[in-house]
Amino acid sequence: MINYTVNPYLIQSQVLQCYNLFVDKKKIILEFIKKEKLAVLATVGETVPESSVLEFGETDNLEIILDMFTASRKYKNMKANPNVSLVIGWDEDITIQYEGIAEELSGKEKTQHQEIYWKKKSQI
Repeated sequence: MINYTVNPYLIQSQVLQCYNLFVDKKKIILEFIKKEKLAVLATVGETVPESSVLEFGETDNLEIILDMFTASRKYKNMKANPNVSLVIGWDEDITIQYEGIAEELSGKEKTQHQEIYWKKKSQI
């Protein structure tokens, strides 16, 4: 399991225009992400960027949890170069965009994040 542990750097202004500026932005972002089930992950291949659509989970701290086979192209790309970007949403021209470094989890942390991921997946 790969845990993508960065904070979103962009939320389109259309979302924030609907809310008072004093509303907690983290809450708005989390509510949006919880409603979505797919994201586009971009990784760095040997010579070109590569993108794929995949399901994801999220923590209350806005960490994105990805699950993939170790034989997959995206896994191999992230092992070689963990710099990634991720886009969630696209309905009504609203997206959450992340970019940062993917971290492969292990041990207790991996188990905790797997539970979060599978809980969301079972509700879809």
